[in-house]
Amino acid sequence: MKSRYFFSGMLATIGVALFHVLIYPYLFAANFGNVSYYVLISVIFFAVFFISDYFIDYFKIEIARQSTGFIAFYLILFAVWFVSMYLFENESYYFSEDYSLRHRIPFYLYFSFLLLASACVFLFLSKIKKNIKFLRIISAVALSITQTVVLFAPNIINDHGGNLFHIHAYFNPVYNIVKGLPYDDIIASIYGHYPLFYYLPMKFLSLFGIPMIHSAMIITMIFGFVSFLLIYIALSRFIKRDGLFYISIVSVSYISFYYYQSGQYYQMLPHRILFPAITLFVLSVFYLKKIPAWIQIVVSATGLLWNFESGIICLIILTFYSVFINAVFEKKRSFKDYFWEVIKCILSFAVSFGLLNVFNFALGGRMLSVKDFIYPIMSNDFEISGLAIKIPTFLSLYFLEFAVLMLLLCIIIVKIFKKSFNKEELYLASVTLMGLGMFPYYFNRAAFANVSIVHIPFLFALCYAVQLFFDEFENTEKKYKKGMMIGSVSVIFAFFCMGALSGIPLSINDRVNSSWKTDEYDQLCDIIKTYIPSDAAAVGPGLTDIYTSLGWEPQIYVMDWSDWDCSQTKREYALKEINSKERILLCDSSAVKSYLDKNDWVTVEFLFDAFYYLERIDENTDKKDFILLYSDNNDYSIEDFIDLCFLNCYENYSDDERMNYYLAVYDIVKDRGVLYDFILDDYNINKFGFENY
Repeated sequence: MKSRYFFSGMLATIGVALFHVLIYPYLFAANFGNVSYYVLISVIFFAVFFISDYFIDYFKIEIARQSTGFIAFYLILFAVWFVSMYLFENESYYFSEDYSLRHRIPFYLYFSFLLLASACVFLFLSKIKKNIKFLRIISAVALSITQTVVLFAPNIINDHGGNLFHIHAYFNPVYNIVKGLPYDDIIASIYGHYPLFYYLPMKFLSLFGIPMIHSAMIITMIFGFVSFLLIYIALSRFIKRDGLFYISIVSVSYISFYYYQSGQYYQMLPHRILFPAITLFVLSVFYLKKIPAWIQIVVSATGLLWNFESGIICLIILTFYSVFINAVFEKKRSFKDYFWEVIKCILSFAVSFGLLNVFNFALGGRMLSVKDFIYPIMSNDFEISGLAIKIPTFLSLYFLEFAVLMLLLCIIIVKIFKKSFNKEELYLASVTLMGLGMFPYYFNRAAFANVSIVHIPFLFALCYAVQLFFDEFENTEKKYKKGMMIGSVSVIFAFFCMGALSGIPLSINDRVNSSWKTDEYDQLCDIIKTYIPSDAAAVGPGLTDIYTSLGWEPQIYVMDWSDWDCSQTKREYALKEINSKERILLCDSSAVKSYLDKNDWVTVEFLFDAFYYLERIDENTDKKDFILLYSDNNDYSIEDFIDLCFLNCYENYSDDERMNYYLAVYDIVKDRGVLYDFILDDYNINKFGFENY
């Protein structure tokens, strides 16, 4: 790779950075589209790169042909980017103070550690050249198991990342399919048709009496383990040096121990990395060889069925790879070689679409359309724009990965047009395109951890580029050039390794103190089983999950309650079903209660994750208000809790009456505020024997 390409990439990186810092705040204020912005900065990067490369070549600018100066400048650029991210990320992402190592210790100390870690990585990359396969296998399996273990979250009400909202959104479509409900206008999934892959395994686990929520979690962990292990196997197949391999797998684990340090987001991990991992594994197995057509079709078809967004990227990457291997690099190529690649794409789509409809027919459902297949993409009924999160105005972590991938893509394009592109570089091109193809998901919903969708293909591209560099300069006399190139990537690897290694104890500690503590969840289930009729319909995130633990039927079946309000059709159906019930148990984190007429219902309030029990009022029912449940996990003190629940609610009572209520309840709660402590019926204070306290 010529030095001037890196110089042009540096100029393009600076150009995009300046545009983002100076112009993007105005676009942000004008609600400029996120994906449109991704396209815009990509165009800017391309323009600056190719224009500068042309002038450097035309005018024979010597400074751009020297490697030492601009590699050093890249390191300075990294330092400037890192400092800007450090200063502004807490304001934008609302981190807790102990979330990342760089915010738990003074900045100068962290930066010193980063430089020390970079030196260690540099030595690792430079000196450790052996390839001991047995140690690689042990390391890969051990790290995969560790990443898999932290995916387990039996206490969904206290998982800091997934909680009721996200875990329910992912698992509710699974419960629907396992219960035998076919896809239709109401029963759908915004994350693809992955529930079909859960059907048989969950049916098998049910034979052993495992509740649905736990069997779904076990299968998710298996998918996670497979994803991690395939990623590490794929890395091992093309990385020749142990030093680079161990640095790369620790950097990959950043996705588990940093991005998702505080809990689950199954929609990303393992959902959106499973088929990219399978694709990367297939590319590594058939490295520089033709991929059998049946494998390409099976992987593409199942990937599309699992999740259309990631599946279509996998299909494109496998097709791109096959076009070059089967046609471009073949001396005797013909039109039929290219036509066969188109046929394989059509077959992949047809097989996936056909499997979906065969399964739906088997469940007694209707013929699904293409719009159903790619739902919610191109849907007029689902408000995808409501899920959008704006790109932060500072240069966050995405910018590092974007700049590296764009630089590699520009170099690949130059080499293709100059007919110097070879088979060894095809793998690099494939993983680079995969990373850039995944970026629109992050740009559309720019939550902090969503950039993790790009993290794995980014590291594959970076590691493969480093391996190509080692191959090229293994016996070179230009040690300074080799040293500077290794040094520049060492800083990036050190950044990710520090985040991963410092995040492991925090991740384990978080699980031990939250989602692995099941006493709280079990107590809540006991309360519901004791006080709530089993025929109460479950409404809202988390309740269908809890009902699976109790063996109860939720009565109302929808896509999921976390996203119910993004679709008018599904919202109207859900409200119609709710209003047809005599009693419901409601988790209102998705604001269902605001749609209900309070004059139609008797309300029992759980002051724990906004749970409510509602019974329909008829002409023979007195209007009643219940308060149930005091939790020491609330942000309220006991006094604030009682003020909120009583003194503000009982406006029609005299001050003396309210004070009597206050004192009676305080006396009960003060020593026993664990999960629930009292039930108070405002129309009959003696009903539950307060006089005995």
